Amino acid sequence: MKMTSKNLNLLIVTIFVMVFFSITFLTLPLPALGSPTANEILQGGLDTTARTAGFETDQTKVKTPSQIVASILIIVSGFQWMTAGGNSTTIETAKSRMINATIGLVIILAAYAITSFVMIKIIQI
Repeated sequence: MKMTSKNLNLLIVTIFVMVFFSITFLTLPLPALGSPTANEILQGGLDTTARTAGFETDQTKVKTPSQIVASILIIVSGFQWMTAGGNSTTIETAKSRMINATIGLVIILAAYAITSFVMIKIIQI
C-alpha cells in the first residue's frame, strides 16, 4: 500500500488522538491536592462491606506475561485488520490471530480460577 499524503495525514491525526487520550486517561485517576478519587472511595466502601460480611479484602491483581502478550496480540491484530485495505488473506490472518489470542486469554483465566479455587480448598483443610 502506497503512503499517500491523505493516508499520512490520517495516520498522524490518529497517533496524535491516541497519545492525547492516553495521556488524558492516565492522568485522570491522580487525586487533586490529596483528595481521594471516586475509585478509592468506592473501593473503600466495598472493602468495609466485605470485612463486615466476613470476607478477606486483600486481593492482588497481577498481570502475567502471558496476559500481556495476548492483549498485545489482540491489539496488533485489530490494527492489522483495520489497515488490511481489503486484502482477504491479511484479514483472515488478523482474524485467526485475534481468535487464538482470545482463546489463550480464556485458557489463562480458567487456569487461574481453577488454581485459585484448588489452593483455597487445600488451605482450608
